[in-house]
Amino acid sequence: MGKGPVIFNKDNAYRYGQWIGNRYKDYPNIIWINGGDREGGGNNFPVWNALGEGIKSVDKNHLMTYHPMERTVLRMVSQQPVARF
Repeated sequence: MGKGPVIFNKDNAYRYGQWIGNRYKDYPNIIWINGGDREGGGNNFPVWNALGEGIKSVDKNHLMTYHPMERTVLRMVSQQPVARF
């Protein structure tokens, strides 16, 4: 889990967040769940934040949370602004 090519960076993660947020923002039954596919260290937090910020820039109505991997430090995640209800 979490192995493979790095697809997202801060810039394209934000744009993808806007795209997917626009696609589903009018659905009533959405809860955004970010993360879970890679461990939380390194460059992953800025990418996850950019993805969440992109979604929140177009969808201000749905809840967003974070799915940590077992080794991710939840305390660090809880301090991220896009992971708050």
